[in-house]
Amino acid sequence: MSLMTALLFGQTTKQELIVLAGQGLVINADTIFLGQTPTQVIAKLDTINNKFDAFYVNGIADGVIRFYDSTKKLIRSVDSFWMTRTCSMTYREAIKFKFNSERGDSLLLTNIVVNYPLTASAKMVTIRSKKRTIFKYFGRVKGSYNCGDGAWCFCYPKQGISFEVEPFKELPDIELHNKVIGIETYKSQVRQ
Repeated sequence: MSLMTALLFGQTTKQELIVLAGQGLVINADTIFLGQTPTQVIAKLDTINNKFDAFYVNGIADGVIRFYDSTKKLIRSVDSFWMTRTCSMTYREAIKFKFNSERGDSLLLTNIVVNYPLTASAKMVTIRSKKRTIFKYFGRVKGSYNCGDGAWCFCYPKQGISFEVEPFKELPDIELHNKVIGIETYKSQVRQ
């Protein structure tokens, strides 16, 4: 009888998702930190029982590199080309891991996005919670990062987190209107 009770109530397929602002994501007991490689992230995901896609891109970028020339004691600028690499992984169709590399170095995790219909929390703000709960725990924001006050996202670059909210359109989802529908974490933009 106790075995049947454990099978019925003790096991669950629901995963707890906690977004750590500027740091990463907790999936049940596993923490995925920003700065990890794709191999390190995949090792912590159940890719057998959950939908998983990965997309790699290689390319060439050009730009100006600035450096300090110590022999001439001045800053020099040089036109340069370098290899770029990116990777995007989608897990359970609602968690996106974005990896980038600079100048062809190894890929490192830069952004994690969790979207509706999954439920994730950051501090006390949860996907599906009302938009105003963001201000209660993170304060109000004026223009910042890639969005501004009154936009569809509320961004906190100093904390390394953004919240996407459902805007009111011609055919709004009444259940999600003015609620958080996505949370993104990225490296804090506070200068050390």
